[in-house]
Amino acid sequence: IMVCDLFPTYVKRAAQLVSNGVGAGKFDPPAETGKFEEVIANKDVDAVVVVTPDHWHTIPTLMAIDAKKDVYCEKPLCATIGEAVALKEKIKGSTQVYQSGTIQRSGKYFQEAVEMIKSGYIGKVGKVECWNHDESTIDGIGNPTDPKPEWLDWDRYIGWTPKVEHNKNRYIYNFRWFTDYSGGKITDWGTHLLDIAIWAMGEEKQPKKVTASSGNLILTDNRTTPDTLDVFWEFDDYILSFSNRAWSPDWWYDQVGERKVPSPGHGIFFHGTLGTMRVDRLGYVVYPFGANSKLGKAEPISKRDEVEGNMNTAHWQNWVDCVRSRKAPICNIDVAFQTALICLTGKSA
Repeated sequence: IMVCDLFPTYVKRAAQLVSNGVGAGKFDPPAETGKFEEVIANKDVDAVVVVTPDHWHTIPTLMAIDAKKDVYCEKPLCATIGEAVALKEKIKGSTQVYQSGTIQRSGKYFQEAVEMIKSGYIGKVGKVECWNHDESTIDGIGNPTDPKPEWLDWDRYIGWTPKVEHNKNRYIYNFRWFTDYSGGKITDWGTHLLDIAIWAMGEEKQPKKVTASSGNLILTDNRTTPDTLDVFWEFDDYILSFSNRAWSPDWWYDQVGERKVPSPGHGIFFHGTLGTMRVDRLGYVVYPFGANSKLGKAEPISKRDEVEGNMNTAHWQNWVDCVRSRKAPICNIDVAFQTALICLTGKSA
């Protein structure tokens, strides 16, 4: 076992997790490094997990596949459409097992909801809305001027992206809000939500037209991705949308039995001829209506007690099982590629 990160604290934390946590007593202490090339070159390593900023998803994955190692890579698939094409060609031309970390595909309520949409439970669906809204102060992630830590190899971190001066916001979590490394909310949370939407509506379908409106309208921080975004994809038989406000939260409440359940801040609406279904990480709910009752009837259903359930564990288990069986995982490269194209065309529109 090897652990790797540019951040020494994370390397130590991962090593301790193996030695004292889930792997306690089962493995030798892992080797530690700050260079992923050393992990890939190690002939005793059979599989790698890529958990990096988005702009570093592609190169380690391509190298690992060339080295005949199976790969689990966190979502999104990559940072550009060109990378997506290169990854698909490389992985499809190999015998390696690849899993993308779009964990909602392994959530039981998401799976149930997708099957209900496919079976016509709410009739013909003509509009699918995805959204994720945040509650942020006006200064957002701020405009830090901290000096570069001695331990950080900044040139290695930014890699092939444009050369810029060190800025604290550009690494660890906040890299998501810089177009050099990621795509903002549409490639962050949008990947999870849009993945479920196209799964339910048919992954073989391709949009005819993509339009977007966006801007940095409210927040005063140094992000380069928009703080306000609406994207629309026009398919032959439905319209798909994604919306994000970084500065105004989602105030939905659902009545579940005797209690009110607040919105988790994200969700998907499937609007059909017999009703509307809302899906998120709490579960799903169907709101039927009667205008098209002659066509059938959608019964009201509410299953909203999951929070996130075991979807993360189940997703990892699916990858491990497929590494052993050599079958395609639930989020294989074909699945990840289609979702990436939707998100990246929305980012670029």
